[in-house]
Amino acid sequence: MRLYILITAAALAACAPKAAVEFQKNGQEALESGNAALAAGYFEKAVQEHDSGENRTLLGDAYFAMKEYDKAFYEYTRALGRNKNTPYLHYRRGEILFLLGKYNDAVMELDEALTQKPKTYARANTLTGLAYAELGNTRQAFFYLNRGIEAQGESAEAYLGRAKAYMKSGSPEQAIVDVTRAIQIDPKNAESYFLRAQVLFAVSKTGDGIRDLETAIILDHTMEKAFSQAAWVLSTHPDPYFRNGAKAVLYGRKAYALKPDNENAIRLAAAYAENDEFDKAVSVIDEQISGEKDLVEVDGLRVWKEMYGKGIKYRRDK
Repeated sequence: MRLYILITAAALAACAPKAAVEFQKNGQEALESGNAALAAGYFEKAVQEHDSGENRTLLGDAYFAMKEYDKAFYEYTRALGRNKNTPYLHYRRGEILFLLGKYNDAVMELDEALTQKPKTYARANTLTGLAYAELGNTRQAFFYLNRGIEAQGESAEAYLGRAKAYMKSGSPEQAIVDVTRAIQIDPKNAESYFLRAQVLFAVSKTGDGIRDLETAIILDHTMEKAFSQAAWVLSTHPDPYFRNGAKAVLYGRKAYALKPDNENAIRLAAAYAENDEFDKAVSVIDEQISGEKDLVEVDGLRVWKEMYGKGIKYRRDK
Protein backbone atom coordinates (compact mmCIF):
# COMPACT_ATOMS: atom_id res chain seq x y z
CA MET A 1 0.00 0.00 0.00
CA ARG A 2 2.86 2.42 0.77
CA LEU A 3 4.03 2.36 -2.87
CA TYR A 4 0.51 3.08 -4.05
CA ILE A 5 0.28 6.10 -1.71
CA LEU A 6 3.60 7.47 -2.92
CA ILE A 7 2.48 7.19 -6.54
CA THR A 8 -0.78 8.85 -5.56
CA ALA A 9 1.05 11.72 -3.90
CA ALA A 10 3.15 12.30 -7.02
CA ALA A 11 0.07 12.27 -9.24
CA LEU A 12 -1.73 14.75 -7.02
CA ALA A 13 1.22 17.07 -6.83
CA ALA A 14 1.37 17.19 -10.62
CA CYS A 15 -2.18 18.36 -11.26
CA ALA A 16 -4.11 19.07 -8.04
CA PRO A 17 -4.70 22.41 -6.31
CA LYS A 18 -2.20 23.22 -3.60
CA ALA A 19 -4.82 22.98 -0.84
CA ALA A 20 -5.80 19.45 -1.95
CA VAL A 21 -2.17 18.35 -1.89
CA GLU A 22 -1.75 19.74 1.63
CA PHE A 23 -4.90 18.03 2.89
CA GLN A 24 -3.78 14.80 1.25
CA LYS A 25 -0.35 15.03 2.87
CA ASN A 26 -1.82 15.70 6.32
CA GLY A 27 -4.30 12.86 5.90
CA GLN A 28 -1.57 10.48 4.88
CA GLU A 29 0.49 11.37 7.95
CA ALA A 30 -2.54 10.91 10.21
CA LEU A 31 -3.36 7.53 8.65
CA GLU A 32 0.21 6.29 9.04
CA SER A 33 0.20 7.37 12.69
CA GLY A 34 -2.96 5.34 13.31
CA ASN A 35 -5.47 8.18 13.54
CA ALA A 36 -7.89 7.07 10.84
CA ALA A 37 -10.69 9.42 11.91
CA LEU A 38 -8.43 12.46 11.59
CA ALA A 39 -7.16 11.15 8.26
CA ALA A 40 -10.73 10.79 6.97
CA GLY A 41 -11.38 14.43 7.84
CA TYR A 42 -8.37 15.57 5.84
CA PHE A 43 -9.17 13.33 2.88
CA GLU A 44 -12.78 14.57 2.82
CA LYS A 45 -11.42 18.10 2.48
CA ALA A 46 -8.99 16.94 -0.20
CA VAL A 47 -11.92 15.48 -2.16
CA GLN A 48 -13.79 18.76 -1.84
CA GLU A 49 -10.80 20.60 -3.27
CA HIS A 50 -9.99 18.01 -5.93
CA ASP A 51 -12.46 15.17 -6.52
CA SER A 52 -10.02 12.66 -7.99
CA GLY A 53 -9.79 8.89 -7.97
CA GLU A 54 -6.64 9.17 -5.90
CA ASN A 55 -8.29 11.19 -3.15
CA ARG A 56 -11.36 8.95 -3.17
CA THR A 57 -9.04 5.95 -2.76
CA LEU A 58 -7.29 7.50 0.22
CA LEU A 59 -10.62 8.40 1.80
CA GLY A 60 -11.67 4.79 1.29
CA ASP A 61 -8.48 3.64 3.03
CA ALA A 62 -9.30 5.82 6.03
CA TYR A 63 -12.84 4.48 6.27
CA PHE A 64 -11.52 0.93 5.88
CA ALA A 65 -9.13 1.48 8.79
CA MET A 66 -12.12 2.71 10.83
CA LYS A 67 -14.05 -0.46 9.85
CA GLU A 68 -16.72 1.67 8.21
CA TYR A 69 -16.88 -0.76 5.33
CA ASP A 70 -19.97 0.58 3.55
CA LYS A 71 -18.41 4.05 3.33
CA ALA A 72 -15.09 2.59 2.24
CA PHE A 73 -16.76 0.52 -0.49
CA TYR A 74 -18.56 3.61 -1.77
CA GLU A 75 -15.34 5.59 -2.01
CA TYR A 76 -13.46 2.75 -3.73
CA THR A 77 -16.32 2.44 -6.20
CA ARG A 78 -16.20 6.15 -6.95
CA ALA A 79 -12.44 5.89 -7.38
CA LEU A 80 -12.84 2.92 -9.71
CA GLY A 81 -15.14 5.00 -11.87
CA ARG A 82 -12.25 7.40 -12.43
CA ASN A 83 -9.33 4.94 -12.40
CA LYS A 84 -10.76 1.93 -14.20
CA ASN A 85 -9.24 -1.56 -13.87
CA THR A 86 -7.11 -0.60 -10.87
CA PRO A 87 -6.22 -3.90 -9.14
CA TYR A 88 -5.82 -2.25 -5.72
CA LEU A 89 -9.42 -1.03 -5.85
CA HIS A 90 -10.73 -4.41 -6.93
CA TYR A 91 -8.76 -6.06 -4.13
CA ARG A 92 -10.09 -3.66 -1.50
CA ARG A 93 -13.66 -4.02 -2.71
CA GLY A 94 -13.26 -7.81 -2.67
CA GLU A 95 -11.90 -7.71 0.86
CA ILE A 96 -14.87 -5.64 2.03
CA LEU A 97 -17.39 -7.89 0.29
CA PHE A 98 -15.73 -10.88 1.98
CA LEU A 99 -15.97 -9.21 5.40
CA LEU A 100 -19.65 -8.42 4.75
CA GLY A 101 -20.37 -12.04 3.85
CA LYS A 102 -21.08 -11.35 0.16
CA TYR A 103 -18.89 -14.20 -0.99
CA ASN A 104 -19.89 -14.56 -4.65
CA ASP A 105 -19.29 -10.87 -5.28
CA ALA A 106 -16.05 -11.01 -3.30
CA VAL A 107 -14.72 -13.82 -5.51
CA MET A 108 -15.33 -11.75 -8.64
CA GLU A 109 -13.52 -8.68 -7.30
CA LEU A 110 -10.60 -10.65 -5.89
CA ASP A 111 -10.22 -12.48 -9.19
CA GLU A 112 -9.80 -9.12 -10.95
CA ALA A 113 -6.93 -8.23 -8.62
CA LEU A 114 -5.31 -11.65 -9.00
CA THR A 115 -5.59 -11.55 -12.79
CA GLN A 116 -3.81 -8.22 -13.01
CA LYS A 117 -1.30 -8.46 -10.13
CA PRO A 118 -1.03 -12.06 -8.85
CA LYS A 119 2.13 -11.48 -6.83
CA THR A 120 1.15 -8.14 -5.31
CA TYR A 121 -2.24 -9.43 -4.21
CA ALA A 122 -1.27 -12.99 -3.32
CA ARG A 123 -3.43 -12.70 -0.18
CA ALA A 124 -6.46 -12.61 -2.46
CA ASN A 125 -5.92 -16.36 -2.97
CA THR A 126 -6.54 -16.99 0.72
CA LEU A 127 -9.60 -14.75 0.83
CA THR A 128 -10.98 -16.37 -2.31
CA GLY A 129 -10.43 -19.83 -0.86
CA LEU A 130 -12.22 -18.87 2.35
CA ALA A 131 -15.08 -17.39 0.34
CA TYR A 132 -15.46 -20.65 -1.59
CA ALA A 133 -15.37 -22.56 1.70
CA GLU A 134 -18.25 -20.44 2.99
CA LEU A 135 -20.11 -21.14 -0.24
CA GLY A 136 -19.60 -24.88 0.22
CA ASN A 137 -17.34 -25.31 -2.81
CA THR A 138 -14.61 -27.41 -1.19
CA ARG A 139 -12.68 -28.16 -4.39
CA GLN A 140 -12.27 -24.49 -5.30
CA ALA A 141 -11.64 -23.57 -1.68
CA PHE A 142 -8.61 -25.81 -1.33
CA PHE A 143 -7.34 -24.91 -4.81
CA TYR A 144 -7.06 -21.25 -3.82
CA LEU A 145 -5.97 -21.89 -0.23
CA ASN A 146 -3.15 -24.16 -1.40
CA ARG A 147 -2.17 -21.53 -3.93
CA GLY A 148 -2.28 -18.90 -1.18
CA ILE A 149 0.16 -20.87 0.98
CA GLU A 150 2.47 -21.30 -2.00
CA ALA A 151 2.24 -17.63 -2.99
CA GLN A 152 2.46 -16.10 0.50
CA GLY A 153 5.22 -18.37 1.77
CA GLU A 154 5.41 -18.64 5.54
CA SER A 155 2.15 -16.79 6.14
CA ALA A 156 0.28 -17.51 9.35
CA GLU A 157 -2.89 -16.16 7.77
CA ALA A 158 -2.67 -18.56 4.83
CA TYR A 159 -2.25 -21.61 7.08
CA LEU A 160 -5.01 -20.34 9.36
CA GLY A 161 -7.28 -19.95 6.34
CA ARG A 162 -6.71 -23.52 5.21
CA ALA A 163 -7.24 -24.76 8.78
CA LYS A 164 -10.67 -23.08 8.79
CA ALA A 165 -11.52 -24.81 5.53
CA TYR A 166 -10.44 -28.18 6.94
CA MET A 167 -12.72 -27.58 9.93
CA LYS A 168 -15.66 -26.76 7.68
CA SER A 169 -15.03 -29.90 5.63
CA GLY A 170 -14.92 -32.10 8.74
CA SER A 171 -11.17 -32.78 8.85
CA PRO A 172 -10.07 -31.63 12.34
CA GLU A 173 -6.83 -33.65 12.29
CA GLN A 174 -5.61 -31.79 9.20
CA ALA A 175 -6.91 -28.52 10.60
CA ILE A 176 -4.84 -28.87 13.75
CA VAL A 177 -1.66 -29.37 11.71
CA ASP A 178 -2.24 -26.13 9.80
CA VAL A 179 -3.34 -24.03 12.76
CA THR A 180 -0.34 -25.24 14.78
CA ARG A 181 1.90 -24.20 11.90
CA ALA A 182 0.21 -20.78 11.94
CA ILE A 183 0.97 -20.48 15.66
CA GLN A 184 4.61 -21.45 15.07
CA ILE A 185 4.92 -18.67 12.49
CA ASP A 186 3.08 -16.07 14.59
CA PRO A 187 2.84 -17.17 18.24
CA LYS A 188 1.10 -13.93 19.28
CA ASN A 189 -1.92 -14.30 17.00
CA ALA A 190 -4.94 -14.71 19.29
CA GLU A 191 -7.19 -15.83 16.42
CA SER A 192 -4.97 -18.87 15.82
CA TYR A 193 -5.27 -20.03 19.41
CA PHE A 194 -9.03 -19.47 19.32
CA LEU A 195 -9.36 -21.59 16.19
CA ARG A 196 -7.15 -24.33 17.60
CA ALA A 197 -9.37 -24.41 20.67
CA GLN A 198 -12.36 -25.13 18.41
CA VAL A 199 -10.46 -27.98 16.77
CA LEU A 200 -9.41 -29.40 20.14
CA PHE A 201 -12.96 -29.25 21.47
CA ALA A 202 -14.12 -31.05 18.31
CA VAL A 203 -11.78 -33.96 19.05
CA SER A 204 -12.67 -33.99 22.78
CA LYS A 205 -9.36 -32.56 24.01
CA THR A 206 -11.15 -30.19 26.37
CA GLY A 207 -8.27 -29.32 28.68
CA ASP A 208 -6.01 -28.34 25.80
CA GLY A 209 -8.86 -26.36 24.24
CA ILE A 210 -9.42 -24.39 27.45
CA ARG A 211 -5.71 -23.58 27.63
CA ASP A 212 -5.77 -22.26 24.07
CA LEU A 213 -8.84 -20.14 24.81
CA GLU A 214 -7.10 -18.66 27.83
CA THR A 215 -4.00 -17.95 25.74
CA ALA A 216 -6.18 -16.14 23.20
CA ILE A 217 -7.67 -14.08 26.03
CA ILE A 218 -4.22 -13.12 27.32
CA LEU A 219 -3.12 -12.07 23.83
CA ASP A 220 -6.30 -10.13 23.02
CA HIS A 221 -8.24 -8.61 25.92
CA THR A 222 -11.04 -7.59 23.55
CA MET A 223 -11.73 -11.02 22.03
CA GLU A 224 -15.34 -11.31 23.19
CA LYS A 225 -15.92 -14.70 21.56
CA ALA A 226 -13.02 -16.23 23.52
CA PHE A 227 -14.23 -14.86 26.86
CA SER A 228 -17.76 -16.00 26.07
CA GLN A 229 -16.82 -19.55 25.13
CA ALA A 230 -14.46 -19.90 28.08
CA ALA A 231 -17.26 -18.86 30.45
CA TRP A 232 -19.65 -21.36 28.85
CA VAL A 233 -17.25 -24.32 28.90
CA LEU A 234 -16.12 -23.68 32.48
CA SER A 235 -19.69 -23.40 33.74
CA THR A 236 -21.62 -26.02 31.75
CA HIS A 237 -19.24 -28.87 30.88
CA PRO A 238 -20.66 -32.23 32.01
CA ASP A 239 -17.32 -33.28 33.51
CA PRO A 240 -16.76 -31.49 36.87
CA TYR A 241 -13.00 -31.69 36.28
CA PHE A 242 -13.30 -28.93 33.68
CA ARG A 243 -15.77 -26.68 35.52
CA ASN A 244 -14.62 -23.63 37.46
CA GLY A 245 -17.38 -21.28 38.57
CA ALA A 246 -15.15 -18.47 39.79
CA LYS A 247 -13.20 -18.30 36.52
CA ALA A 248 -16.39 -18.66 34.52
CA VAL A 249 -17.85 -15.60 36.25
CA LEU A 250 -14.75 -13.51 35.49
CA TYR A 251 -14.82 -14.50 31.83
CA GLY A 252 -18.59 -14.16 31.58
CA ARG A 253 -18.55 -10.64 33.01
CA LYS A 254 -15.90 -9.61 30.49
CA ALA A 255 -17.78 -11.12 27.55
CA TYR A 256 -21.00 -9.40 28.63
CA ALA A 257 -19.22 -6.08 29.06
CA LEU A 258 -17.77 -6.37 25.55
CA LYS A 259 -21.07 -7.48 23.98
CA PRO A 260 -24.19 -7.30 26.20
CA ASP A 261 -26.42 -9.48 24.04
CA ASN A 262 -28.77 -12.32 25.00
CA GLU A 263 -26.21 -15.07 24.42
CA ASN A 264 -23.65 -13.49 26.71
CA ALA A 265 -26.32 -12.76 29.33
CA ILE A 266 -27.24 -16.46 29.32
CA ARG A 267 -23.60 -17.47 29.56
CA LEU A 268 -22.90 -15.07 32.43
CA ALA A 269 -25.99 -16.36 34.23
CA ALA A 270 -24.76 -19.94 33.74
CA ALA A 271 -21.44 -18.92 35.27
CA TYR A 272 -23.16 -17.34 38.28
CA ALA A 273 -25.25 -20.48 38.72
CA GLU A 274 -22.16 -22.71 38.58
CA ASN A 275 -20.66 -20.46 41.27
CA ASP A 276 -23.83 -20.93 43.38
CA GLU A 277 -24.85 -17.30 42.90
CA PHE A 278 -28.38 -17.99 41.64
CA ASP A 279 -29.74 -14.57 42.64
CA LYS A 280 -27.19 -12.92 40.36
CA ALA A 281 -28.00 -15.40 37.58
CA VAL A 282 -31.69 -14.46 37.78
CA SER A 283 -30.83 -10.75 37.99
CA VAL A 284 -28.74 -10.87 34.79
CA ILE A 285 -31.57 -12.56 32.90
CA ASP A 286 -34.14 -10.12 34.33
CA GLU A 287 -32.03 -7.19 33.18
CA GLN A 288 -31.79 -8.66 29.68
CA ILE A 289 -35.53 -9.32 29.54
CA SER A 290 -36.28 -5.72 30.50
CA GLY A 291 -34.42 -4.43 27.43
CA GLU A 292 -35.54 -7.12 24.96
CA LYS A 293 -38.36 -6.23 22.57
CA ASP A 294 -38.50 -9.50 20.61
CA LEU A 295 -41.17 -11.63 22.32
CA VAL A 296 -39.65 -14.90 21.08
CA GLU A 297 -36.30 -13.92 22.62
CA VAL A 298 -38.06 -12.89 25.84
CA ASP A 299 -39.74 -16.30 26.05
CA GLY A 300 -36.36 -17.99 25.60
CA LEU A 301 -34.79 -15.89 28.34
CA ARG A 302 -37.65 -16.72 30.71
CA VAL A 303 -36.84 -20.43 30.40
CA TRP A 304 -33.35 -19.73 31.72
CA LYS A 305 -34.73 -17.49 34.48
CA GLU A 306 -37.12 -20.21 35.64
CA MET A 307 -34.32 -22.80 35.73
CA TYR A 308 -31.97 -20.61 37.75
CA GLY A 309 -34.84 -19.47 39.97
CA LYS A 310 -35.24 -23.14 40.96
CA GLY A 311 -31.51 -23.45 41.72
CA ILE A 312 -30.80 -25.73 38.75
CA LYS A 313 -27.42 -25.63 37.02
CA TYR A 314 -27.28 -26.16 33.27
CA ARG A 315 -25.16 -28.99 31.88
CA ARG A 316 -24.31 -29.61 28.24
CA ASP A 317 -24.70 -33.12 26.85
CA LYS A 318 -21.01 -33.32 25.95
